[in-house]
Amino acid sequence: MSHKHTSEKHNNHPDRYTDEAFWAETPDRESAYNWYADLFWSDGPRCSTCYSCRVETVSDGLLPTYRCHWCEKDFSIVTGTLMEGLDVSPLEWRQAIYIFTGGPTLSSPLELARRIGWDDRTAREVTYRLLQAAAEPVLPLREPAELDWTELDHPHTDGSSGKSLAIAVIGRDTGRVAGLCRLSSQHQAHIHRFVRTYVAEGMMLCVDDHGSNRNIPGVDLHLLTHGTGQYVKGPACTNLPEGLWRRVKRVLHVDYSWYYDRSLTHWLDGLQWRENHRLMSHRERMERLAEGMRWREPVRIQDQFHDQLEMGGTHSSPCQGCHNARCRAERSDSFGREKPPRANPYRARGT
Repeated sequence: MSHKHTSEKHNNHPDRYTDEAFWAETPDRESAYNWYADLFWSDGPRCSTCYSCRVETVSDGLLPTYRCHWCEKDFSIVTGTLMEGLDVSPLEWRQAIYIFTGGPTLSSPLELARRIGWDDRTAREVTYRLLQAAAEPVLPLREPAELDWTELDHPHTDGSSGKSLAIAVIGRDTGRVAGLCRLSSQHQAHIHRFVRTYVAEGMMLCVDDHGSNRNIPGVDLHLLTHGTGQYVKGPACTNLPEGLWRRVKRVLHVDYSWYYDRSLTHWLDGLQWRENHRLMSHRERMERLAEGMRWREPVRIQDQFHDQLEMGGTHSSPCQGCHNARCRAERSDSFGREKPPRANPYRARGT
């Protein structure tokens, strides 16, 4: 399959994964289940606890249940994955992955709610789990790198604005984002710890001549004095992270103007994943993200948005996630097969 980015740009390109092609491949829940089974259980069902293949079928249906002969525990294809614990079918999970990975950047919960027909709370929780699936292992760069950090504005529920620090390092040869993280402070020790984690020893590193960036040990340091207008010095520049910050700020400040400080780390993980997989085809990105959902326990993320819902508040842009038929027609939804929003997705667990 082609890895060219041009296949994502042109609507008439034969490799483009359209809504029609998606529904042709996934017309019902059974086909969605088979898609996950091919990814997770290519050699047959395996126990999610002891990984044994000696299992027997307990119940058939839309989501078959199996019992392990070794540990005698029941499991299904969602057990031990980030799909566990939500009343969301495999078909809806595949729809969410399709939408989430289809655009030039990650889709927002509002987009998932609008196109699939979820309520805001379901879309929010599914989005957080997809972001957790996008978290990548730490692999230090073994090539010349560029580093920069910036301030990101985020809103509070009372209407005020706060600031968070974020830092990124990008390889110059491959363009791989090795680290896109939240930065606790501008202290020099935090910058040095980040560099030790994400840049291999002895590599060339280009940074701004800020006090916190000086005297970084273990690397071939190239400093640029941005305060005097110096942005290029021989082979040294920081154009890659500055371009990344423009894309990140557009996503967080414009498209997702509702994001909050507590969820920033997870959004940065997702944006890093999207940057590093931008040359893959849409189908390949879907498979890669789905594989990241396996063998992971979901982390409950409580943010101001959930607090606002519990207090009876409303979203700042309710019409974007509105389920009114006339609003849907005016927005010219393309995904189709939508349905009315469901109730609280959490099962009876006291959540």
